[in-house]
Amino acid sequence: MFEAWEGSQDQCIAKSTASDLLQGTWTFQTYGSVTLFNRAGEIYSGHLGFGYYALDGVSINLEAAGHHFNASEGFGNNADMGGLDLLIRWHLIDEEPLSVYVEGGAGILQGSNEVPPEGTRFNFSPQFGCGVTWLFAPGSRLMAGARWQHISNAAMHGEIKNPGYDGLMVYSGLVFSF
Repeated sequence: MFEAWEGSQDQCIAKSTASDLLQGTWTFQTYGSVTLFNRAGEIYSGHLGFGYYALDGVSINLEAAGHHFNASEGFGNNADMGGLDLLIRWHLIDEEPLSVYVEGGAGILQGSNEVPPEGTRFNFSPQFGCGVTWLFAPGSRLMAGARWQHISNAAMHGEIKNPGYDGLMVYSGLVFSF
């Protein structure tokens, strides 16, 4: 649990090495998500990615994701999408085994059909949220959280071809550090 004691006998400060959220740590994460609360439909997704702690408690993550857009009746066709996301995750609280974080970033998506309906197949996806992790074994954490997710093409083809999709993404999965 502790690497060493720093200071004199009068100032005993323990230096912890138990945290896997320290600068220089790499992670692999995998999780499933569903994006809800949009009348156009839901999005079901699987995510895989790697992260690097550039600072203690702050990771930069690159994730690949596969998505299925399940269109509501009257809102176009279902679509399958592939995408890449770049996210920054900042653990504000690290009281092992629990950590609490905020995160944000953006991604790109390519779909088999227009998402949202009347939009385009290629889109951008900014997202922001928060979550928790629970250290259940050395280097292994459960992860759960929620993000606001927006999907649109940023008016690349004009405002008329730029409907937006906004929803609440909820997710859970695993993070492994190495």
